[in-house]
Amino acid sequence: MFIAFIGLILRTYAHNKLKGFLDANRPFSMAQVFDELRMIKAVKTKTGMLLHNPITKKQRTILEQFGLSEESIDEALPKYSGENPFFNT
Repeated sequence: MFIAFIGLILRTYAHNKLKGFLDANRPFSMAQVFDELRMIKAVKTKTGMLLHNPITKKQRTILEQFGLSEESIDEALPKYSGENPFFNT
């Protein structure tokens, strides 16, 4: 129950940050926003270089609502690439 409460807090925070975006893109829902952000993928090459797929205009707009940019994704990738099985080659 506690985890569900924390999830509700995070979802409410995201909804408040995205209120302007959701109003401007009326048929867009929170589920579609999360689906759009879920499409951001990253890979670690054999040389250890971290790459992500190109960010779409809609993803860039969503990230801007949170005060983030494509550069912030580049900065965050090394933090999450340690022993994460999604980044192992």
